[in-house]
Amino acid sequence: MGIIGTGFMGGVHARSARLAGATIVGVAGSRPGKSQGPHSSADELIESGEIDLVHICTPNHLHAPLTLKALAAGVAVICEKPWPPMPRRPR
Repeated sequence: MGIIGTGFMGGVHARSARLAGATIVGVAGSRPGKSQGPHSSADELIESGEIDLVHICTPNHLHAPLTLKALAAGVAVICEKPWPPMPRRPR
């Protein structure tokens, strides 16, 4: 599994995942230079093929784009709340 977000909630999710027996492959920051492990960005972690689950623990405005990117790559997602409101689609 992987974690995107190196702040407080990323740490909380990492601790909980380890206590549950998960192996964390990488932790990617939402900004350059914040990643820990072999992946230098959230995109690289998602696209690595090394994870089947990612925890999204970034600032709220990044939840939707990162979640959608991970799901499109076939990676299951646990997203820290809140899920941002989606804009209305034209009919």
